Amino acid sequence: ETYKPIILRQKNKQLQKASGSEHDVSQDPPSIYVLLRRFVGRPLHLLGTQSLVQALALYLGFLNGVCYIVETTFPTLWTKRYGQLASIGSLHYIALGIGAIVGAQVCSSANDHIYRALSARNGGKGSPDFRLPTMLLGAILAPIGLFWYGWSAEKRLHWIMPDIGGAIYYAGFMMGLINVHMYVIDTYGINSASAMAAVSLVQSLFGAI
Repeated sequence: ETYKPIILRQKNKQLQKASGSEHDVSQDPPSIYVLLRRFVGRPLHLLGTQSLVQALALYLGFLNGVCYIVETTFPTLWTKRYGQLASIGSLHYIALGIGAIVGAQVCSSANDHIYRALSARNGGKGSPDFRLPTMLLGAILAPIGLFWYGWSAEKRLHWIMPDIGGAIYYAGFMMGLINVHMYVIDTYGINSASAMAAVSLVQSLFGAI
């Protein structure tokens, strides 16, 4: 009902019946090769040629990789280092969830406010660079939270201390994630889906590794 080549082909048949003309308004569906080149080749091209995409992809990939390391080492930390039962240790994931939720909410609210304020000072014209202040905040929070988490766990401080560090890191991670996505969308416009695919490719690779 909505596939353009089929609609045009049906319209072409109707016109031929009505006028006896051989005028063809249909378009053949693109081949698999064309689709692959268009939808797989474009993200790879952007990743290979755009330094902005490369930098943002590496930054987000690093954050994502560290995120997975923290998540996978969490059970060992609480059961072996703090001597807690697995059922109790698993509750500490709540701290990471709280950090991610708070980071996402603060980032979204602050982002909108800062973007509107900077756009007003710029004559009502927005810019992708107006996403950088909240991205910078996330870039500061992430290492602070990571060091807080690591050192407090090494010194076996009270269990709330690694939780606080993990929550801070996840808040910074969410700020980086949201701002990178918004920056890419603002910068690449109609090609933003391909740019996002390129960033997500590196992010997923770092997470897997």
